[in-house]
Amino acid sequence: MHHTVTLLHRQELIETAYAVLAENGYAATSLAAVARRANVTEETLRGWFGSKSGLFQAMVEDNARAGARILEAHLDGNSTPSQALRDLGPALLRLVTGERAVALNRAAAVDASDSGALGRTIAQSGREHIVPLLWHLFAKAHEAGHWHCPVPGEAAEF
Repeated sequence: MHHTVTLLHRQELIETAYAVLAENGYAATSLAAVARRANVTEETLRGWFGSKSGLFQAMVEDNARAGARILEAHLDGNSTPSQALRDLGPALLRLVTGERAVALNRAAAVDASDSGALGRTIAQSGREHIVPLLWHLFAKAHEAGHWHCPVPGEAAEF
């Protein structure tokens, strides 16, 4: 009945965790509840994510990677920096206002009375995935003469 987690199943587990979160809220979204729904053992989830906090961190990082993928595609291709930002803007807006972001932010509000770790993870994750890529984009744009951006790190942080 239970199946072993592989890299291909990681996304399915994250999808399942979102479903359990949407139905039950943060407090009732336990590894046991997600494991039951995903038809895996709780030990399997612990081995994969470590804890409830680790599972939520994986969910946050998965959500943040969407914007990073857009920037990576532009940095690897021949598009202009302006086109990269035109594509990134709506994607980031969807990222921070989408159903998943709302669910994660609600969970962070509940967690704030506990440890507050989820809110810090949400804030940090976007920065870790997006800021280095923006730095690279701004540096590339400055070097190519597209924009005057002598301090790309500062621009990326802003």
